[in-house]
Amino acid sequence: MRTKIAVYRAVVTTTLLYGCETWTLYRHQIRKLDQFHMRCLRSIARITRRDKVPNTDVLRICDISGIEAKLLLGWSCRLHAGYSDPQAGFLRRTRGGSASARWSSVKEQG
Repeated sequence: MRTKIAVYRAVVTTTLLYGCETWTLYRHQIRKLDQFHMRCLRSIARITRRDKVPNTDVLRICDISGIEAKLLLGWSCRLHAGYSDPQAGFLRRTRGGSASARWSSVKEQG
């Protein structure tokens, strides 16, 4: 099962979330992504809906996080890459330069 989870993380999850930083996601779309994610994990772990295993237990068994956490992780990675203005509380993307140059330009503008 470990190999299947590794392939799922490497191929399916990356394909599913490709370009997610540009998406405007609504609650029902996140729910659909989560349903697909859980259906795949249940299939890998051979857990049926009739077994009545909660989603939290499926995530724990597969040792993987939920899809919403992965979406939020994408935002936090960009925060650390220098696309954020912490004083303003919103993302600001600056042009050109290295990550440190972008970060310093954001600090200067704030």
